[in-house]
Amino acid sequence: MILPVAHESFRHFELEDRPLLETAFRKAAFRLCEYSFATQFCWRSWNESRWAPFEDWILVRYREHGQDRFLCPIGPSGSAEVIEACFRRLDDLGSEPRVDFVPEAVRVMLDKDSRFRFEPDQSNDDYVYRREDLAEFPGKKFARKRNHVARFLRNASWSFDKVDSANMSECLGFLDDWCVSHGCEEDPRLDYEVEALRTCLGHMDALGQSSFVLRAQGGIVGMTLGELMSDDTLVVHYEKAYPEHDGAYQMLSREFARTAPTSVVWIDREQDMGVEGLRQSKLSFFPDHMQRCWIVRPS
Repeated sequence: MILPVAHESFRHFELEDRPLLETAFRKAAFRLCEYSFATQFCWRSWNESRWAPFEDWILVRYREHGQDRFLCPIGPSGSAEVIEACFRRLDDLGSEPRVDFVPEAVRVMLDKDSRFRFEPDQSNDDYVYRREDLAEFPGKKFARKRNHVARFLRNASWSFDKVDSANMSECLGFLDDWCVSHGCEEDPRLDYEVEALRTCLGHMDALGQSSFVLRAQGGIVGMTLGELMSDDTLVVHYEKAYPEHDGAYQMLSREFARTAPTSVVWIDREQDMGVEGLRQSKLSFFPDHMQRCWIVRPS
């Protein structure tokens, strides 16, 4: 198969695309955080992501390390020929023939197909937790988390407030201060991550996002933002706090989990991106399981 979609036909993610694309993402049920319209919209300038319809499929193309890449085609289950067509398009563009962010379900479906070779992409595995674990920190293994929460509660009057137009400017001020304290100017990806969070906040209602701030003694010490990825899964896209406020990150995780609808069983806290400190932090909250991410190449 040859992709009959011109390279220039791939277009930017725009808010008016959300009904079509979010429906396609949810129908495919690829349980990786990349398959969220908000993720693609808010990061579109960083990786030059574009999309195009192709028959019953949605194709998402982006750039990384100077190369064109494709996400796993979003559509019906028989994706082998479409993946091969993506390989050919990339080869024609002078890029490595590969498809990224392949979910476990697609790998299992195509694992016996001799045309493909799969390799794990551990840095982009999603960490998935039981909602009740993050909401309560139960049992012996969570004792340290409960201790951090207890110290936070003991040292400050606090509140967990929904972000809205009335407190938006204060929230953006918190992000500015957080960026200064974490050296965003020296870390382009971190700087853009905060910019992507600002974009999500600026279009929160249109993107179907929920955001909350954690206050101590009246001042903001943390912020979180996420959305329902499916009826049973809440994905946390962003979580920022001042580390000097002991227990702030634990409180953000606990309180956001407690706001989730009763239908939510799982909380996806996204990847560690290969950052060892972030990996250890995510492991310390004891994920129930990982949503595995794969790269597929022609064999």
